[in-house]
Amino acid sequence: MTRHDFTLLLPGRWARLELEDDYRLRSGIREYLLAAGGRRDDQTLLRAELRGRLLRAARRARDAGGTHQFLGVELSPGVPFPAVLTVSWPLVRALEPDPEPVHLRQLVAAADPDAVAFPIGRSPAVRTCRRSRRPALEEDGAPEVEGLTIDYWVGVPGTARVALFSASVALVTEEASLVDLFTVIMTSLRWEV
Repeated sequence: MTRHDFTLLLPGRWARLELEDDYRLRSGIREYLLAAGGRRDDQTLLRAELRGRLLRAARRARDAGGTHQFLGVELSPGVPFPAVLTVSWPLVRALEPDPEPVHLRQLVAAADPDAVAFPIGRSPAVRTCRRSRRPALEEDGAPEVEGLTIDYWVGVPGTARVALFSASVALVTEEASLVDLFTVIMTSLRWEV
């Protein structure tokens, strides 16, 4: 399956995980943990536990077709941003090369009739949003937290390929602001040829 390179401007600090290469995946997780929590000796066990959780989650994303994950460290200095942006290549093809946003919306509308079509540069895009509740930890009986997932289905210019950029944020309070933030992030998307 052909992959396409891209650039994306992310505000604040983020860690990039390469899901298809286990060595680079582990290195990215290590960098994220150091950026998010530092090297304090009293946090060694916590870092090991988080490393295991992040590795399992990244492997699940990879098994589902993910190629990259971006983990939010902080939105601005001192303001943590617990967000994950996963990039995958679903086995979905647009109706034609260089589809119009309305065609891409038709593909997504079956799953979400509230999908919003809009262009990102020369790329058609469709956005969907959903709230969910999920366990805060992988353990049985863990309390649930509310989260928001914002999916951006984006056509790759000059192809019939579609990429899925899926943003997940826990502890949602301002849904409209988060949707606006990730939509601005997505408008920075550029495909590399």
